[in-house]
Amino acid sequence: MGELHTIASNGNLNVIKKALKKDIGAFLATDEELGWSPLHYAANKSKTKIVEAILEAGVDPNIASVPPAKYIQNSWNLAMELDEDKADPIVYPLDVADGPSRTTIFKTILMYGGTFYGDTLTLHQAVQLDDMEEVEGLLQDESLRINARDNRGWMAIHYAVDLGNMEMLKVLIANKANINGSTYAKDATMHFNAWEIANLKNDEVMLKFLESKGAKRHPGIQQNQRASLKSQTKLYNTSKSDLDMSAVRAKLKEREASFNKVPKAPEGFLGKLFENKHDKEKRLALEALAEKEREKAAQAKKEKEAELERKRRQQQVIKWSNGEDPFKLKGESITYDQQCEAHVYFMDIVGYSKKSTSEQKEVTDQLVNIVKSTESFQKANKKGKLVILPTGDGMALVFFDSIHTAFKCAIDVGKRTFKHAQIGLRHGVYTGPVVPVKDINDNPNVSGTAINMAQRCMDAGDNDHILISDHVYQYVRESLPGLQFEDWGPVVVKHGATVHMWTAFGPAVGRKEFPHWRGVKRLECKEDENSD
Repeated sequence: MGELHTIASNGNLNVIKKALKKDIGAFLATDEELGWSPLHYAANKSKTKIVEAILEAGVDPNIASVPPAKYIQNSWNLAMELDEDKADPIVYPLDVADGPSRTTIFKTILMYGGTFYGDTLTLHQAVQLDDMEEVEGLLQDESLRINARDNRGWMAIHYAVDLGNMEMLKVLIANKANINGSTYAKDATMHFNAWEIANLKNDEVMLKFLESKGAKRHPGIQQNQRASLKSQTKLYNTSKSDLDMSAVRAKLKEREASFNKVPKAPEGFLGKLFENKHDKEKRLALEALAEKEREKAAQAKKEKEAELERKRRQQQVIKWSNGEDPFKLKGESITYDQQCEAHVYFMDIVGYSKKSTSEQKEVTDQLVNIVKSTESFQKANKKGKLVILPTGDGMALVFFDSIHTAFKCAIDVGKRTFKHAQIGLRHGVYTGPVVPVKDINDNPNVSGTAINMAQRCMDAGDNDHILISDHVYQYVRESLPGLQFEDWGPVVVKHGATVHMWTAFGPAVGRKEFPHWRGVKRLECKEDENSD
């Protein structure tokens, strides 16, 4: 295991941040042990802040593992049935997320465009994501095997119990999940069922519910394991039942009150003169402490009021020239300074800086008119679900309604500028996190990773290239008839970030060939048959 991989596993956030600033490319390296990147290890060890830091820096959330040849089948949670034909050693960071914070990590990686290695979300994964809508949708499929085990050897019901998700558990049981089905491991002594998992977690509410549905201990569990579990449970129950906690709390409260009681200041001259030295020191110390606590409480109240006022102002609906505030139209869950998902279409004019001032104005005006004439732009702008970010030699269009809208806008603009006599345009489309903010004029604006990544996708191309991330491709690949896609695979873009990229092309739109001369680098991809 490499040094960075070890640091990511141990959770040293400060060292990780310094390493990201120094050399982000080092985070793309896989180790010799499992073939994992640092992001794999951070996700597997439930290091939420490490995962966030790596993704925020622009590292590809879908780095593929490159395991040694000896690993013919991955042992982590790919959520595949135990079928040799489906065995595959390649995993993405999302596939190996584990530990107490895995649900949070799942959602974080997904927000940055991460995917599971499989083509579709499985029941095991949907349960861990706490996605009830997806679970209920999957359960409608009559071919679904609700009691299938994944490569970890767990059923979906085991994950629901492990996460303490009672509602999810009820849905699974209602759909005939095997309440006494056991996990699978090569060592038979390590088989557990739902009851054993709940018992290990000391979840009494879950245990009672499971028992009411007929759950029992695993019949094959070894005596020493059962004894160990029994002793743990006994100790836990004893600590709760045998001690009179109310009496203990009363005693502690009494001692605290006695200790913190401030002695009264003596009255009269003689009383002050002959005041016990110990009492005086204690009195003055406690008076000073009480005053400090009052100041602290007053400051906390002041800060809380200021924070509430800041949030109130942030969430004000502001009218602007193109309609309603786009962030409010998206729903109450999206507010200013709160991260959300957007679909960014970035474009710029190739060779803009070489043109004269008058030529720059002419091509810019032409591009603005072309963009405004597209149906996608007009609809999104009318609904107030579009933020426009001019860049001088182009613009970024941030769509809040649909990934399809952003992509179709890129195709429509690409058709109008294809082999244009004056406008050489390149395009990039990326879906990911942005943060709604207000500019100096209190108008809606955005910042965030998705904008940077859309620009990096665009920068990898040349005239007429329409480049999209793999996440975008999964949604739009069948949306426009006659359009084709070429898989460029992982591409190292600016600042060492790696993006799995596709180029879209068709009759009189886009380009297929890879621009090797631009200096961008493809990873583990064969040369295009028709490349220049």
